[in-house]
Amino acid sequence: GIRDVERSRGLGDVYKRQALSDGCLDDEAFLSHCDSIMVEREKMLWHELERFKQGVLAFVFDTTDRIQHIYWSTRDLEHPAYNETYANKYRNVIEDYYRRIDKILKRVLESIDHQAVICIMSDHGFTSFRRAVHLNSWLVQNGLMVLRKPAVDEQGDPLFKNVIWEKTRAYAVGFSSVYLNLRGREGKGIVSPGSEAEQLKRKIAEVLTGLRDPKTGGTVIRNVYTREDLFNGPCIDEAPDLVVGFEPYYRASWQTAIGGAPPRILEDNVKKWSGDHIFDAQYIPGIFLINRKSSVMQPKVTDIAPTVLACFQIPKPESMEGNSVLD
Repeated sequence: GIRDVERSRGLGDVYKRQALSDGCLDDEAFLSHCDSIMVEREKMLWHELERFKQGVLAFVFDTTDRIQHIYWSTRDLEHPAYNETYANKYRNVIEDYYRRIDKILKRVLESIDHQAVICIMSDHGFTSFRRAVHLNSWLVQNGLMVLRKPAVDEQGDPLFKNVIWEKTRAYAVGFSSVYLNLRGREGKGIVSPGSEAEQLKRKIAEVLTGLRDPKTGGTVIRNVYTREDLFNGPCIDEAPDLVVGFEPYYRASWQTAIGGAPPRILEDNVKKWSGDHIFDAQYIPGIFLINRKSSVMQPKVTDIAPTVLACFQIPKPESMEGNSVLD
């Protein structure tokens, strides 16, 4: 019940989305829990805002994210988990939470003077998550990962426990990351750094972007990026060798995230977790609003810190990415 959920709030996912998705929690208890978190967050915001005099006040509301993960299927008739009765009952949940956030913003704007700079941003958007992609299964079927025995269940032997590393050239972990089994880096690496590794990365990117969904005939992967395409700085060696940019409606599977390789490459997502944002970034842009004039038409997340510094007339460090959006 909700009391047990409240008691375990500090453990794992504070919103208990996985418990709901696995059928251990019903929708009414989940929504009640989300509401209780929103009430607490609002109280914290008003408490801090009332005593705030100068400086920077940053605050995060993340319930809209949690709600969209769960209730996106109510707005997508083509989602495998779409159910008309369920959709009719919960279709307005997402919009209702945004209206709640709008009311909070209205009160914030009424509480500040004309000198205060207000920035509102999200780091991503949302869309429907219809089909799960087992990246390790794709690697197996393309001879880049070798298993001791074929996987027989939907879990696909997680934690790479069925992998023969001495014959495996690449593996996937997390939701978009592919790593080479690199000699000198991985414990049982077999791919030589340098030309062999670069050639293998190009091969994986080329073949993976050609993956098509037999159910729809459409492409699954928009692009495969190298670490150098996306990252820079002193910690770049810790980044994945390749990052997969999925087409809308496709996302790496839960099994991929923990090193599993089920028998098939693609399957319908029938979980309540029906919306997501782990797609190619161009498809799910976030929002940015500011109560000052700005000529920057496509601001980036990396522009936020320089913008805050500019408000205080503090020069941006040379090592900092991004630029102020203020004119």
